[in-house]
Amino acid sequence: MASLEDEVLKHQYIYVPWVEDKPVYQHSPQLALYLQTKHQARLTIVCPQKSNIPDVLKRLPSVTERSGSVVDGGVVFAYCPTYKVMSKVTRLEKASS
Repeated sequence: MASLEDEVLKHQYIYVPWVEDKPVYQHSPQLALYLQTKHQARLTIVCPQKSNIPDVLKRLPSVTERSGSVVDGGVVFAYCPTYKVMSKVTRLEKASS
C-alpha cells in the first residue's frame, strides 16, 4: 500500500469516487488521516452531505453542497463528491513551503 500513499502525497486534491453507493477505495478514512499527518496541513473533507462522511472523519472540517468552504493551503479529501460541491474547491492555492 506504500506506493499508493506515496503517489497520493504528490497531490493537493484527492478524489475518491463511488461505485454502487460505496467508495471504490475501502481504506479512504485511513488514507485521509495519513494525508493529514504527512502534509501537516489542514485537511478538509468534501462530500455531498454530512451523512456521507465516515464516522472517523466527522470531527474534521467539512464542505458539503449546502455549507462550508475550503481554506487555501490545505489538503482536500473529496469523498465521493458531486460536481456542485467540487465547484467550491476550484480556486484553491497551494500552501507556500
